[in-house]
Amino acid sequence: MYTIKPCVSVIIPTYNRSNLLKKSIETVLGQTFTDFELIIVDDCSKDDTQKVILSFNDPRIIYIKLEENQGAPFARNIGINKAKGKYVAFLDSDDQWLPEKLQKQVLTFKKNEKTGVVYTGIKKISENNVEYQTPIHRGNILSKLFINNCVDSTSTVMVKKNVLLKVNGFDLDLPSCQDWDLWIRLSLITEFDFVSEPLVNYYRHDGDRISTNFNSVLKGHLAMYNKHENLAKELPNKNEQKFYFYIGKRIFRAAIIHQNNEFTKIGRKFFLKAIKTYPFSINNYLFYTGSHINQKFLTLFYKSFLQLKKK
Repeated sequence: MYTIKPCVSVIIPTYNRSNLLKKSIETVLGQTFTDFELIIVDDCSKDDTQKVILSFNDPRIIYIKLEENQGAPFARNIGINKAKGKYVAFLDSDDQWLPEKLQKQVLTFKKNEKTGVVYTGIKKISENNVEYQTPIHRGNILSKLFINNCVDSTSTVMVKKNVLLKVNGFDLDLPSCQDWDLWIRLSLITEFDFVSEPLVNYYRHDGDRISTNFNSVLKGHLAMYNKHENLAKELPNKNEQKFYFYIGKRIFRAAIIHQNNEFTKIGRKFFLKAIKTYPFSINNYLFYTGSHINQKFLTLFYKSFLQLKKK
């Protein structure tokens, strides 16, 4: 069904993903809930992305091609400004939805007028492993978001557009973690709810996902610390220290994979800050001690652990 003012605006940012984009579009067009528009923002792709998009003869598709590459958060913000729907849902161009995703999220919104964000469970698929993540946090989840990015991928999320506009969409000044930052800012003004089923297939693969870019991971988490430290200090010490621990762990993990001693030291500082804030968590001491172990041994141990996890 196509209407002038659809209920849901679906936004797909894409860049050089023509080999994966077709399937993503098909999973949107195959939704049981049909009152939507699909806004595809092509971030100046150099492959045959445009050809793939134009091959779909569906009036619900709106194609926008940017003149220069600006990154996924910028492309999403373009889509948000173009959106006509009451709700906005995001899908990355290498992910896929199950057929009932939109329908179940819209129904969840109707249960509680205070809900501004509905996210879903997710199935994370890699070459040798499948992992399911089930949401458990609803209502006011600000303190939970400081412990980790419990909402996870943008592909799981549907947001009321008026709420999204109040926080001005994605922060383009952040080099990464833009989704985590957005969930934190949204949690300050609205309640979250979820559909527990894994309605998103998230594919882990080699390529240009920003989460695989080490420098972006480092700079993004440092920027998140600088942006939200004062807000974290308003939380109970137990939750505040988990914010520092989570950032330290993410930086430390990336440092191990890339054998970077300088960034290991940065992660160590966050573990120490967590200890000083709340000295009763054993994880802080374990990771702080671990950050002093020989870098090559840590890298070998971590890669061996990942191999065992896949079996």
